[in-house]
Amino acid sequence: QHARTEPTTAEEVEQGIGRFRGAEERTRTGSEAVIEPVWTVPFPSGGTTQTNVTRMAYNPISGEVLVMAALTVPQQRTTDVVVQRFSADGRRLDPDWNLPDDGQIDPYLDLAVGPDGRVYVLHMLRGEARVFEPDGAEVAAVPVARDARGGAGGPPDADGAVFALREHGTIERYADDGTV
Repeated sequence: QHARTEPTTAEEVEQGIGRFRGAEERTRTGSEAVIEPVWTVPFPSGGTTQTNVTRMAYNPISGEVLVMAALTVPQQRTTDVVVQRFSADGRRLDPDWNLPDDGQIDPYLDLAVGPDGRVYVLHMLRGEARVFEPDGAEVAAVPVARDARGGAGGPPDADGAVFALREHGTIERYADDGTV
């Protein structure tokens, strides 16, 4: 029996993202199913900046893995929230998208990609879904209910393309002006 030990400093914590696949590994007693990495990208925490990955989504239009990361500097009590972009083979793509309205906390609850490649980020403090083109250009800030806890993007439509999951379990569709 192995005792689990908790890390004692931030430098010992390892986080990251990756792509994995199932594989067969031969052992002395036969073969065993294992998961092996195709690629991995570590997100070190420690020193002056701590990285916390809060959401991930895949954009099938751009072929990118989008990672919402909160970069926190505890000594300064600041948090910078960015969307980091990776190719499907794990290469980091530049530039990161710096999301507005962060500062001392991470105000973002959700990250989603619509069928047209637009990226939807749910801002809990403002009660809005920010909409970005696949290249990172912000195109809209759609007002949604302040108790929205999840978001999704649908196809562009005059009735709206933003969907929000409310705290009590209902889903609402919002037009660009915030009407339901």
